[in-house]
Amino acid sequence: MALRRKWAAGVVPAVTAGLLIGSPAQTASAVSDTCTIPLFWTTCTTGPVPSSEHSIWVQVENCDTSWLRASTTWNVQDTRSGARPARGAVTPGHWTRTHVGGLYSGYQVRIVGDPYSRTKIVNGDPHWAEGVYSC
Repeated sequence: MALRRKWAAGVVPAVTAGLLIGSPAQTASAVSDTCTIPLFWTTCTTGPVPSSEHSIWVQVENCDTSWLRASTTWNVQDTRSGARPARGAVTPGHWTRTHVGGLYSGYQVRIVGDPYSRTKIVNGDPHWAEGVYSC
């Protein structure tokens, strides 16, 4: 019994130290937030997301076929200064992905449009291609 305790007392700290020293650094995962315009509303705003490597990605969808009346406008807003470094519009039946660079703060996306239009903001690299696509 005493031998087992001595063995465990020596092995456990050695294994723990090996795990701590030999562990690779953890990479930060992407942070994202989404919002969808609810029925009887015309706007929604994502929560704040910090920029990663001075950039974010924005996806905006205007795909719900029951409405399709108007373009959905969007703007990226700095949560500290209120500055709007990027904006755009998505016509009915389309969605878009946009990369916004040169950022140094936290940002959110606000969309204005028909119910069920939605947006997503992502920091990091989601491996998206910029462009406008049909729904």
